[in-house]
Amino acid sequence: MGYYRERRTAEIFQKAGAGVGWIHRGQTLTFARHWDGAISKRVMSITLSAEQLRTLGPLLSRFNQLRCLTVSGGRLDAKSIQTVARLSTVRHLCLQNCSGHEVPITEISRLHNLETLTIDVHAISIVGLASVVGLKNLQRLEVYGEGVDDSMVPALERFRGLELDIRDTRISKDGFRRLCDQLPEWTAIYYYGPRFGPGGPDLDGELMQ
Repeated sequence: MGYYRERRTAEIFQKAGAGVGWIHRGQTLTFARHWDGAISKRVMSITLSAEQLRTLGPLLSRFNQLRCLTVSGGRLDAKSIQTVARLSTVRHLCLQNCSGHEVPITEISRLHNLETLTIDVHAISIVGLASVVGLKNLQRLEVYGEGVDDSMVPALERFRGLELDIRDTRISKDGFRRLCDQLPEWTAIYYYGPRFGPGGPDLDGELMQ
């Protein structure tokens, strides 16, 4: 039955001219414009581009078992982030290699069930980053990109008791030390040295627990 349903769904995608769509073990869907209605009750993980999110985002609410959402590549806007913020079942959110002017990360603070958050957005603000501090279930925060530098340290200091990954950022060693001084010893911090700038990354990884 599982094989038939996967095959049937692929046929629906092809007939609809929806492009590539696939299901892996009944749980992962690479987005297409049309799908079998039964699939929306089974899919737990979705990956799509920022452009697809703008087009198909309102339909994501049909996936009532959705746990993991990855938005990979493209320009994020306020409407897209607001769409994501309405997906209350999401536990793991990854905004990967996305651009956008002053992306309203503050909206993500509405995802109270979020456990892991990856932010790789070119225009992240200090206010936006600080806004997700109140996510009580958050266990891991990953921030990436050239826009994350020592100016973000005060906001990062507020994340206590979780895994903090700042390996691919512009945070200097001084900024890292300042962060370590402010966070409890039992906070895990992953850091390689400044990722961007002359000489490239310092690969002497440091881990503090």
